Amino acid sequence: MGSTYKYTEDSIRQIEFLIPRLKYSLYPTKIIQWLENFDGPDVPFAIDILRIFEYISFPEFMFRLDSLLKELLKKIPKEDKIIIFPYGKIGKSGTLVTYPLRNTSAFKRREANILLTHDFKYIKDSEQYKHIIFLDDFIGSGKTFCDEFEGSGVKDWILKNNIEKIYLLSAIIMNEGKKKIEGNYSKIKIVSEVRHKLFDENFSPYKAFSKNTYKSVKNIVNKYGKKIIVNRPPNQFLPFGYGNSESTIAFFHGTPNNTISLIWGKTKEWKALYPRKVDVRMSEARELKKEINYYLSICEKLGININSGINLIDKMPDRRKETTRRMREQNQAAITVLFLKNKSYENIYVCQILGITREELKYIFIELRNKGLVTNDYKSITNSGKALLLELNKVTKSEKIRNETENNLTIKKHLYLPQMFKGLT
Repeated sequence: MGSTYKYTEDSIRQIEFLIPRLKYSLYPTKIIQWLENFDGPDVPFAIDILRIFEYISFPEFMFRLDSLLKELLKKIPKEDKIIIFPYGKIGKSGTLVTYPLRNTSAFKRREANILLTHDFKYIKDSEQYKHIIFLDDFIGSGKTFCDEFEGSGVKDWILKNNIEKIYLLSAIIMNEGKKKIEGNYSKIKIVSEVRHKLFDENFSPYKAFSKNTYKSVKNIVNKYGKKIIVNRPPNQFLPFGYGNSESTIAFFHGTPNNTISLIWGKTKEWKALYPRKVDVRMSEARELKKEINYYLSICEKLGININSGINLIDKMPDRRKETTRRMREQNQAAITVLFLKNKSYENIYVCQILGITREELKYIFIELRNKGLVTNDYKSITNSGKALLLELNKVTKSEKIRNETENNLTIKKHLYLPQMFKGLT
């Protein structure tokens, strides 16, 4: 399984066009790594999956919630009191929607008459509420909602308290889930963007493509999906997503398992594009900051030769018996932190310049201390730290002179013209 991505003018252009389609949520290298999961002949059809894939960023998620809530609230008189109920366990996707919802203009305009609660059993003066809105980010098969509606006791509570209107607000709902909920509960009014299955015979987006595209994409989703083992008992494989939902959607906070597993499945052999769990994405964010490329542009602006700096710091003795892998990963960050602290920058500015957290800075300080480059209280640079910066400054100056002689002063024979500028070719 897998192939090496061929870098041609055409292949790079295809990646360029995908990036804005995916809301700039991925680096080109991430897309290429995912495409390398596929055999060479299947890569064009893997790209066709991304051509119609929907990634919902945080700002767009808020925009969608605002638009849908405005639409819903038009049906409710302004003086009526409303319960908004993010169903499901605390921490699940339904409850994650509450923060962005609170900050929409639609919510704020009616906030005085809205009760946002996770527990309907403890609502005081429940008789004053005439409407309840169930809230979620995404609904696939509809099974989770139906199970919650029946099993949590909220259905009986609604009947007991004479709630007049029941609504379900979701950023996106799959058509199959919509049918299931409306078929079981005719009184529930759904307000959501509807999406059809990827390979729906009548509404597949690939109907707009060639006939060969529809068939070929379906074949590779099934072919590779059957090889990706997922942690979803009793189903070991979910090529078309949970409940065969055939969804192609990912959110900033996670990917529904209703989405085809080619997107979120992750094994030793298969690299995920949008991992299902948030903790995987957080781990990826941490790993990114350990890469040298993350610091290159910052160091260039600060006038630091990061490559030479890493070589210098690697050669220094460590207080521990052996240098850990984490220390080697932190060395590129250590150079920039040392440089900024020597300039007397406060920690808050160091974090802002490097785009790191206070916790990440703490670990960098620990590594610097173990090298004897900062004091034990992390407040000042030691003589060894200052000596290292002086040596680095000498190396940087000599390399700048050499570069100017050999390269920068040479008349260039080639002119680079970008293929795209501000989205235009």
